[in-house]
Amino acid sequence: MDAPGPGPHRRLHPPPAPLPGLCRTHVLLPTRTHPRRPDTVETVGAALLAAVNGHGYRHIAEQFQIPATTVRGWLQPARANSDTIGTNATIAGHALNPMATKINPTGSALGDMLDAVGLAVSAYIRRLGPHYPPWQIALALTSAGILAPHPRPIHRHPPS
Repeated sequence: MDAPGPGPHRRLHPPPAPLPGLCRTHVLLPTRTHPRRPDTVETVGAALLAAVNGHGYRHIAEQFQIPATTVRGWLQPARANSDTIGTNATIAGHALNPMATKINPTGSALGDMLDAVGLAVSAYIRRLGPHYPPWQIALALTSAGILAPHPRPIHRHPPS
């Protein structure tokens, strides 16, 4: 599997895997990638954090040596999904740590969402241990919804 690029900013180019009994090939990606995307969750996460810190998509693309359209393709759905994912992450975080601290507004929906995801990841690590890298935990806790076309909201009802 080819993964060029400096540090954690990598793009995967796995070969397609023919599956027995099927007429198609499938690409099997590791858990460190977003579904249907060749970039690692660490790369996408670093780009989202750079955007929250005021960098534009062109600057981020240049810094990570990836196409600007790719970064723009991450930022648009992340911003569009920020309310749903922020709410889902808050629910997951409080399920893992009912005494979690309040999330303070950052001034942007994307920043608020990333704070909520960060607090949920912290709660996961405190409760279950650091068995996986933080961005992989974030991917699992958000059901890969940060970049999804239509993320599903979590419906959690209090016990009766």
